[in-house]
Amino acid sequence: MTTTSTPSMRAAVTVGHSGPGLGTRASRSRAMPLSAAAIAPRAGTPTTAHQEPACEAAASNASSSEVFPLPVSEVGCAE
Repeated sequence: MTTTSTPSMRAAVTVGHSGPGLGTRASRSRAMPLSAAAIAPRAGTPTTAHQEPACEAAASNASSSEVFPLPVSEVGCAE
């Protein structure tokens, strides 16, 4: 005796989902107001740098067409 099963269309539907892609939207509750700090930092408050400061170099003439290679030190800044 051979038993075969036929999948039901109802088995493929997950209860509680309204459709593909509809569960990815987020809405903010009015009961939870947006913090002012999340919008912009306060005036006069310094921010923390997220990268190393740029190397200090002599100002170049913007109208100059000559480009000179700069020696690079071990840390990647011109000496």
